[in-house]
Amino acid sequence: MLENKRAQYVYENKIGARKTGVKENAWKDQTGKWRTAVYYELNREEFYNR
Repeated sequence: MLENKRAQYVYENKIGARKTGVKENAWKDQTGKWRTAVYYELNREEFYNR
């Protein structure tokens, strides 16, 4: 979720994932509110070399 800054910090700064895209209105939560998704990429070599 775009609003989850804490998770984004971990993905980008702790495990080294790269943000590859943002998709607005990607999914609907349990209350019926549309949410924005943030996509990340991390290959196997980057994961193990981190």
